Amino acid sequence: MKSVKTLKCSRQRVQRFWIHRIRPHTTRGLMVRLCLGTIVLIPAAAFTFAVREPFAISAIASSTAIILHDPQRYHQRPQVILTCYAAGIVVSAAISLGGALVGLPGLLAAGIAAVVIVASPAGRIHPPTACIPLQVTASIAPLALLGRWLTFTGLSVACLAMLWLLTSQPLTRRRQVVVDHQDTPCTTAS
Repeated sequence: MKSVKTLKCSRQRVQRFWIHRIRPHTTRGLMVRLCLGTIVLIPAAAFTFAVREPFAISAIASSTAIILHDPQRYHQRPQVILTCYAAGIVVSAAISLGGALVGLPGLLAAGIAAVVIVASPAGRIHPPTACIPLQVTASIAPLALLGRWLTFTGLSVACLAMLWLLTSQPLTRRRQVVVDHQDTPCTTAS
């Protein structure tokens, strides 16, 4: 049985190991994600105020968080997120336009669209897709509603393209480092 002093020393040694291994990378990663998230989301929010279209940008914010925490996965398969967004926007716009034609309140139509998306593969593959119906919940004329959906589509495409461009540089740098390490020969002690 180990003494209390040995357990305390072992625990401190493990804590020191993790503090030195993880903290600098976590802090740096947090700062990079903070800056990139600011570059994407603050202009998106400002745009919604500038065009006087009160979108909730929760779907864009959720996708930004997912992409910034794993940019390599986004660069390997961007079509997955783009397809989910396209499906979410088509389903949401169709249901909200149909609801506007029959006099259904906008929030109720958004709720119905959210249920459809949650049950679909798009909701399982990319969960922020379920937030898309809640982006446009106004009870307005169908033509104005269509304009809002088109504006939201443009904003979504712009934000996803901006994330693609902002995260491609660190990914390229990481690939160069891996390639550089592969070219150096291993030295063996004789």
